[in-house]
Amino acid sequence: MNFYGKVAVITGGSSGIGKSTAIELLKDKCSVVIIGRTKNRVLNTLNELKKLSSNCSAYVCDVSEEKKVEHVVREIIKKYNKIDFLINCAGYSNYKEFTEQSSEEIESIMRTNFFGTVYFCKYTIPFMKKEREGKIINISSIAGKIGFPKFSIYCASKFAVIGFSECLYYELKKFGIKVSVVCPGATKT
Repeated sequence: MNFYGKVAVITGGSSGIGKSTAIELLKDKCSVVIIGRTKNRVLNTLNELKKLSSNCSAYVCDVSEEKKVEHVVREIIKKYNKIDFLINCAGYSNYKEFTEQSSEEIESIMRTNFFGTVYFCKYTIPFMKKEREGKIINISSIAGKIGFPKFSIYCASKFAVIGFSECLYYELKKFGIKVSVVCPGATKT
């Protein structure tokens, strides 16, 4: 695939799978926009990426906050006029039995892992529809296919990403938008 001149937005782009994806796409001459929640981490990663290519930028955004996501997507469109690839990598977990988790912890995991993906899709898809093309890659997990003890909410969030992605696949293919979901196993992040 030719990535030259394409624009990729990567949530969770300041670390882990997102950061590694950003590095590989920059090597392939893609313009990369990373999104991350923690300002220092985002800026440090952006500085690393700029050593590979000047075709990158970054935004600090908590993907669990819908209005912030809407604003960031609009800013990206203003700067680049398009989004060719949306790669939703933002996510996290804790390692606790379900009954040990507070309601705040449960909601935070679901808001980041599932709703963060939903919000970025919600505000990116209209621009892709206008272009009649685009690619959405949602990162789930093997934990989105198999339940694991002490990961109940993480598994639930990743199962939700798979179901959501499958529905989008069918809804968006008539617009030339391709939707994929990736389910990696354990990774060193």
